[in-house]
Amino acid sequence: MGLIRSGDQLILRDMSKSFWDKQDAVRFSRDLWKEMGELGWIGILFPESLGGTEIGYGELGIVLAECRPRVGAGAVPFDGAARRKRHLAR
Repeated sequence: MGLIRSGDQLILRDMSKSFWDKQDAVRFSRDLWKEMGELGWIGILFPESLGGTEIGYGELGIVLAECRPRVGAGAVPFDGAARRKRHLAR
């Protein structure tokens, strides 16, 4: 049984694939993080009230699926108000 993706998810997949295909480095850098932030990917799981896009875990999975073969990335979601406050206050 295959996963049925929405049109927006297909666009995100294609955009993510294109972005990661253009990357030379296999390590994260400030410039890379900046570009990912400009695309809204850093805040995929964060609510808009905290500056995120809050589009969901499925969309994060789409971005990471394209990223992982190139840089070995993983994600640790922020859960709990104290943890969010501690990490996002910086």
